[in-house]
Amino acid sequence: MEERLERMEDMLANLIRMVGDMKKEQTDMKREQQETRQEMKDMKQDISGMKQDISEMKQDISEMKQDQKATRGDLAQVRLENERYYNEINSRFSSIELDHEHTWEKTVQNEREISKLKKQFDLIDFT
Repeated sequence: MEERLERMEDMLANLIRMVGDMKKEQTDMKREQQETRQEMKDMKQDISGMKQDISEMKQDISEMKQDQKATRGDLAQVRLENERYYNEINSRFSSIELDHEHTWEKTVQNEREISKLKKQFDLIDFT
């Protein structure tokens, strides 16, 4: 009977130890579960922050596209103005070139007539 009692005590001690181990495992699991929940909560906050950042970047990109579109429009207008100024300056240069050619022709013509007149006056004797 004593053996039986000892075995029962041993079994009871084993059961108590097993229950204690299970209790410890359960406590560890609860702690790990809490840590996991906290990590998930932190990750959700991080994801929320990232979504906000992405939303802000999308807004920035949209504004940059609008600015780029406006800049392209301004650039096209500047190109048109430059082309107009180029054409105007080119026209003025052409006009100046024609005036220069005309003046040169007149100068040559006048020089010839002066030369003719000199020859005529040289032939005429005024004495």
